[in-house]
Formats: sequence, C-alpha cells, structure tokens
Amino acid sequence: MGALILARPALIGGAYPEGLIAAICRPLQLGGGNNNFPDESNLLVRIGAEISAAHGIQKEPHQITVDFTKVNRKENSDSSISQALRLTAECLKRTIAQNKSGREFQIAWLVPVDFPIKGLDLPGKLHANGESSR
Repeated sequence: MGALILARPALIGGAYPEGLIAAICRPLQLGGGNNNFPDESNLLVRIGAEISAAHGIQKEPHQITVDFTKVNRKENSDSSISQALRLTAECLKRTIAQNKSGREFQIAWLVPVDFPIKGLDLPGKLHANGESSR
C-alpha cells in the first residue's frame, strides 16, 4: 500500500478538538489524476474507518476514538488494516503536535474482536509536545 499523509489547512471551523480531529476522516479528492485515479483519496474514508473526539472537561484529557470496527475485512487484508492503523496514529501525532494548549489526548482504538492488534504499538495517549505513551 502506498500512502502519503497530507496536512490540511488549519482553517477548520467547529468545536476544538472535535472539528480538527474529524477533519482527518473527511472525504478528499486529489486533483490531477487520470481515469484510474480513485474518486476518494482519503484512505480512512475508503476503508470505512471513523475518528471522533470529545473535549476534556477543565483540565481532563481530550478523548479520541478511532473506530475500525466497520472496516470491510473482505476487501481489506489484516496487513493493510494494520498499516492504516499505523498511518492513523502518525496522522494523529502530527495533528496534535500542532496543538498549543498543552493538553493530553487519550485515544481509544476500536477494532473487530478477532483483529490482531498486539504488536502494532498504537499510542494510548498523545501530548501536544509530540510525546506519546501507551
């Protein structure tokens, strides 16, 4: 699988961090492709993954939920789903690193019950300074 993480402009309206995190999973069509280029360029949209966020009350961490439970496993192998999970983690790290609030983000990774998530080293927490932890 070939993939590229693209930054979106920071002019995203809506609540923070909900709007910023939701933008990761918004439809995207890259221009300039030929007839064989897919209509949808966002990998997460193509496979059916969802990401949502909730604002942390006062000094509580913000909450992010990455939901891969609806991903079509018949069309996507476990290895490509694993790659998409890792790319999602990197995308979240880059997005949160731009946050200057200093708040922590807790991440819940939802995958099908029988999906082999061990060994993927997905972060459970991300900090605005770029640090991550399990």
